Amino acid sequence: MNIRLLLVFAFLAAPAFAAADAGSIQGRVFNPATDAFVRNAEVRITGTDRVAYSEEGGRYQFDNVPSGSVTLVVSFSGYMTTSASITVAAGARVTRDFELTSALAAPDAGAAVQMGRFVVSNDREGNAKAIMSQRRSMNIGTSVASDIFGDVAEGNVGEFLKYLPGVDLEYVDAETRGPRLGGLDPQYVGVTMDGQKMASADAFASYGSMINGSSGAASRSVGFEQMSINSIESIEVSRTTSSDMDADAPAGTINLKTKRAFDRKGRRIDWQVSLSANSDEFKLGKTYGPGDRQNRLIRPNFTLDYSDVFMDQRLGVRFGLSQSKVLYEQQYVTHTYNRTVTAADPRPTVLTGIVFTDGPKFVDRFTASLTADYKATSRLVLSLTAMFNAYDGATFTRALTFNAAANGTVAATGRQNVIGDGLTDIQTNGLASNTSRTLAFGGGNFDKLTNTVTFTPKFEYTLGSLLLDGAFTYSRSKNDYEGIVRGTARLETLNPLVTDFRATRPSPNSAEWTIVQAPGSPDWSNLANFTNPRLSSEDGRFAFVEIYNADFNARYTMPWSLPTFLKFGGKVNEEYRRSENRTVYNSYAYNGPGGGVNGSYAAFPSPRPFSATFGGITALNIPNMPTIVSRQGLGSLFQTHPEYFTNNATVENYYAAFYANKRDFKQTVAAAYGMANTRVGRWQFQGGVRWERTETESKEFNPLTAAQVQAAGFPISTATRRATTNAGIDYQFASRPRVTRRGVYDNFFPSISAKYTIRPDLFAQFGYSYAISRPPIDALAGVWSVNDTAQIVTAPNPDLKPELSDNYVARLAWYFSNVGSLTVLVQQNEISRIRFTRRFTADEFGYADDPAYAGYTFESLDNSSLVYRYRNLEVGYNQQLTFLPGALRGTSVNLSYTRSYANQWRPGVVPNKFTGGVSWNYQRFGLRAGGVWLDDAPFTTVFGRYQRHNFKLDMSGSYRIWKTTSLFFQGRNILNDPQLLYEGDPRRGIPAALYRYGNYGVSWTFGVKGNF
Repeated sequence: MNIRLLLVFAFLAAPAFAAADAGSIQGRVFNPATDAFVRNAEVRITGTDRVAYSEEGGRYQFDNVPSGSVTLVVSFSGYMTTSASITVAAGARVTRDFELTSALAAPDAGAAVQMGRFVVSNDREGNAKAIMSQRRSMNIGTSVASDIFGDVAEGNVGEFLKYLPGVDLEYVDAETRGPRLGGLDPQYVGVTMDGQKMASADAFASYGSMINGSSGAASRSVGFEQMSINSIESIEVSRTTSSDMDADAPAGTINLKTKRAFDRKGRRIDWQVSLSANSDEFKLGKTYGPGDRQNRLIRPNFTLDYSDVFMDQRLGVRFGLSQSKVLYEQQYVTHTYNRTVTAADPRPTVLTGIVFTDGPKFVDRFTASLTADYKATSRLVLSLTAMFNAYDGATFTRALTFNAAANGTVAATGRQNVIGDGLTDIQTNGLASNTSRTLAFGGGNFDKLTNTVTFTPKFEYTLGSLLLDGAFTYSRSKNDYEGIVRGTARLETLNPLVTDFRATRPSPNSAEWTIVQAPGSPDWSNLANFTNPRLSSEDGRFAFVEIYNADFNARYTMPWSLPTFLKFGGKVNEEYRRSENRTVYNSYAYNGPGGGVNGSYAAFPSPRPFSATFGGITALNIPNMPTIVSRQGLGSLFQTHPEYFTNNATVENYYAAFYANKRDFKQTVAAAYGMANTRVGRWQFQGGVRWERTETESKEFNPLTAAQVQAAGFPISTATRRATTNAGIDYQFASRPRVTRRGVYDNFFPSISAKYTIRPDLFAQFGYSYAISRPPIDALAGVWSVNDTAQIVTAPNPDLKPELSDNYVARLAWYFSNVGSLTVLVQQNEISRIRFTRRFTADEFGYADDPAYAGYTFESLDNSSLVYRYRNLEVGYNQQLTFLPGALRGTSVNLSYTRSYANQWRPGVVPNKFTGGVSWNYQRFGLRAGGVWLDDAPFTTVFGRYQRHNFKLDMSGSYRIWKTTSLFFQGRNILNDPQLLYEGDPRRGIPAALYRYGNYGVSWTFGVKGNF
């Protein structure tokens, strides 16, 4: 017989021979203080290196245990070590369950334990679960239970993550949109739910840009809008990735683990009802705003969580509902500076414009989730996760823009026409030639609606030392922006009012302005003076994402004396992405009563005046406040009398709306991996390789040439080489079927990690992983722009390759017996093949054989030789201070420091970050304070613009009114600290001046919660 076959036979037969004189041990670990089965409890066979960790439902298992007497030791942070001696018979399975006993259960602490089930357990149990998860994991990162920072009534995952070391947040106005890890943008961060990808549709990310990125760069990122922390049991932040994880997360991954009934014993119902309000709008009755109608600004929230187990603990079902309704204040004072010194104007900095923005926003979240686990047989467990998330963000932004001059140096309109010192005293010059001395309206109303459905059935089958599992995921997310159908126009457009004024403030770093209109100027409080009324009826952004995912994994524990397992598997992921943006075409002139070129919207004043109070300051002191247009009044008029409005969109608007902004993209990723994990003495090693093949398909328009369009009788623009009529645009772009442009690439991803046990509570970890960042959708899909005159084609590049990332991480972790840890982490992330814009020949771009493009130059994105290097130092400390006397025994602290560095100007990289929290529980009372301090940080792609260091303080508390019911409160940013952006570079002699002042108000929540 072939020697290779003999070796294979011997390898496969080894388990059978080993099983001849061996048995197995199984059981569950339960915590009676919380009525919950425990994950990640360490179960060790004394005298050996064999260790098992309890899984979901508290289950653990040892296979191939030699027959005879065996002693098991169970340990869990904050609990007494428990041991038991059992006898294993050959070929038999022994069941041994364990119950944990709190280390606080000394006689003098008995009373605290009794009441701790409801009051004390949150911080303590959350920290304990986090520590045990981190001790077990070979991926270097942080694990936190969702209750570790108390309740987050508004449900925003980002408000929970902000306290973690190495995690920063990407904001759009007052709301967190996505995470940053180690300083890297959200596009580099993987976000999963129970290890599975979740669809996330966001037309804002597809067509706009976060403050810290370029347009469309975040189109693949996962936003926090369509998920709620209330359905999450714990969060795992991994800075390295193993071979059984998707490889498209250079910064690391954030995995949200859902709550499951198998983790509890018996029935449990948790409930919570509350009211939320903003400090700037604390009004009990109905009032005008945030839009032009009356609303109640104190808003209701609730959560309901039901779990139970049936059929002798074989079936666990959990169902959850949550709703949060929040009002955000979004108020800004934004300054436009010109620093181009001329002979006519030697002043180093001149302020040419001031924008006052009042943009309150209603945010409603609703989540329904169902998880079910069924132990069909002793070997087979079937599971199901189903989740529905709805997000409704209604924004009502109004802006007043005061321009003293244009932001340039043109003699008639530029910066030299600003009278005064240019920083604290701004005056217009009154010259008729200076047509840029104006007041204009701006902003916009819209309703952003996102619905996401995720459905994941899974199975897990155990056969001796072999564990098989698999899952199928379907996730669908749809996002669109609406206005008229919700009863509001998106935006009114009026001619700017040419006027003279004087604006003064106390200092260059102040946002408190006093503005006085010059005598003789048309009164800006009279809407009739703003002429040529037009209307943007609808925000036409739309995005749709659909994900199909199937994976299969096999894990085999080797029958060796060294604890070793092998794991391998495969995965297929298919994503469909479609998006449109028709906003620019929804443009109309108002020709109804009082309208026309010389008409106005004087008949449609808003009942809600422009708010001049921005948090703790009066931003706009003005004797004759401009009157704002009622967009909801215009929306109603547009619906009832559409004949009053005439579409005035240009041909270029038509092209942009129906062709240029249309995306239809498909991506298929096939993956396979193999990995191994072994323990040798104090060392534990894990390594493997993953292979992924990425295939992309983009459906794109195949336009006719300008000559073909002209031959058909349609005029052509010499500048754009596109038709100059809507019919011509249709003929040029829709005459031929769309073409499918494809791209494909393969990558191998090695990863390795090692853990060394210096002592039982002190570990050193080292890890390396290789990852990619796939290009944004705009870089791969979109319309071609062909300039026949210049013979230049501007096009997406379907052959664009992903950016590559080498990630090195090391961590030292010391775990305390009384629930605590001290960790130090260092990381270096090197990203290569950075994308940049270049020009290709037709041959280089793959069109050498196409005579239509012979001699043309193609402009598109390509991969460069640049390397972006990020470095991080993170220190984290948390501990339950149970060694303190008396009433202080219920105190716990969480502290962290993060130092981040990038080798180039990278917006959003915060050099220094401190976070801290203190919680205290005593008898019926519980209090918590948590703060985040951020250093000065580059904030946008504009060099020299940075976010000023700031400190945000949150506070929460509870009072137990009886055994299972408590009153509680929460306050976010209770000091109402503003968000300040500055411009300048003092190191280069450019003094810093306030660019933008932002106020969000204090978000307060008051409610009652309980369980039974």
